[in-house]
Amino acid sequence: MIRSTAIPIIEFLGTNTHLPIEDICAAIRERLELPTFAFGKDERAEWGTTQRDGVEYLLSALHEPADYDGPDDGFTASIVLLVGQECPHSNDPDWSANVLVPQVAKAVAKAIGEVVVHQKTWLSNNTTPTRSRLFHPNRKDDGKVVRTEAAPDSLAWVTTNETYRPEYTGPLDFAFLVHPRGVEEKIRPFPEFQRLPLHLIERLTFLKPCTVIGGMQVERNGRTLHGELLTIPFAPHDMLERLTEAREAIDAVLAYAASRHTRILGLGALIPSITRQGQLLANKSGTVGITTGHAFTALSIANYVRKIEREFDVTGPVAIIGAAGSTGRAATRCLLRENPKRQLILLDLPTRLGVIVDSHRLGPQHRVTADRKEIRKAAIVVCVTNAPGSILNADDFAPNCVILDDAQPENVRYEDLRSRPDLTVVKCLAHVRGLHAPFDFGLFPVGLHPEKQSLTFTCLAETILLASVGHTGSFTVGDPKDAQLDYLHKHAVRQGIFIAPFHSFPQIGAIDLVRQTV
Repeated sequence: MIRSTAIPIIEFLGTNTHLPIEDICAAIRERLELPTFAFGKDERAEWGTTQRDGVEYLLSALHEPADYDGPDDGFTASIVLLVGQECPHSNDPDWSANVLVPQVAKAVAKAIGEVVVHQKTWLSNNTTPTRSRLFHPNRKDDGKVVRTEAAPDSLAWVTTNETYRPEYTGPLDFAFLVHPRGVEEKIRPFPEFQRLPLHLIERLTFLKPCTVIGGMQVERNGRTLHGELLTIPFAPHDMLERLTEAREAIDAVLAYAASRHTRILGLGALIPSITRQGQLLANKSGTVGITTGHAFTALSIANYVRKIEREFDVTGPVAIIGAAGSTGRAATRCLLRENPKRQLILLDLPTRLGVIVDSHRLGPQHRVTADRKEIRKAAIVVCVTNAPGSILNADDFAPNCVILDDAQPENVRYEDLRSRPDLTVVKCLAHVRGLHAPFDFGLFPVGLHPEKQSLTFTCLAETILLASVGHTGSFTVGDPKDAQLDYLHKHAVRQGIFIAPFHSFPQIGAIDLVRQTV
């Protein structure tokens, strides 16, 4: 196996065959005089792999259907060639594409009697465009180029998913940065990876720290705002374990945003928490404004709580889990400004409780605590932690509790609450008039729902709102200020941005809050 940390060239081939992986590997091993293949299997794929002269040869097929709803490339098996630093031709993409690929593709085609397609050539320096060529079992015109695409931008990978791939190449009014929540989101922009084993996806899915997932447009007052959804190749636990690398990746995103003359870059999910609420970026962002989205999220939380109390006829205490964090403090302030008499239970880690006390004027009806049992006293629970995964389970909540989960990754999992039908989970979302986003944010039942494209995350809504009003420079960096809350409240309605109707888990979708009894 190749052990170099940098693999400059990856070749993707695909084919249709019902032969076992072992038979294909045996046939091409004999034709190409390769070493013996080693075989493996995980919950995603089965594969055979071998290595010679700095090139790793990997053939794989889906073992079980993956939890992936992206486009199907029509192939049953994938052949991936990894040209590493040990290869004497590692700096020669023409050798890889025009010597190695035909050699392997012809061997596979003859072995299985099926056409092999050269899907992609990926280079770390993007010096060669991607390719698509056909190799037949018994034809002399093998390797005819049937399609050539433009190479990705030199600062970022651009999705190879044609459904998402943006066409607009001009200056961006806004961009929004997220991170994958798991392996399936890592490969969603790149369908050619969907048959690969987990260990290879973790190792190679991204060669650049910035990936363009897709484009977004917002129709606003007779003009079109252009944006892009960007990602770094770090899932939540990756960021905690490799914090320095994750921050370097975000710097690379910032460089890409500057190259696109982006007006404002929004930070989603756990990105604010590892950039000190955007403060690590704001001083070096140049003309690119930075916003965490926490101000509009806090406003939305207060609006949702008020709406839940009214429509659900709730009069009990409101608990905020993660109350010492940036969003938690801002949401608490919004709730206190609206109704100082509302009972609040403010929870966080024991070492963070002093932050809560110092941040607010709290009355005797409010409680600051680290005791998890206090959650059961709340009629409404607001989740705004920066935990890398779910931290709450069904036993933590009182009967008929309504849970407003704003955390990404979510603090409450659907699987954990199936035993409690009395509980209702509401996602904190925004409705953005005129928003068109071709990808699925993972908010709704499987598949793209065009009628739901106007619903999105509240932090993205803040980014779009600021772009809509022509704001320049950074906005919500560090804790949201009262003036920022007032500014967004003033302009949100004018720009057609509101809290969304009640939606729960993707498995449930839209909901009506009807009180249940147990």
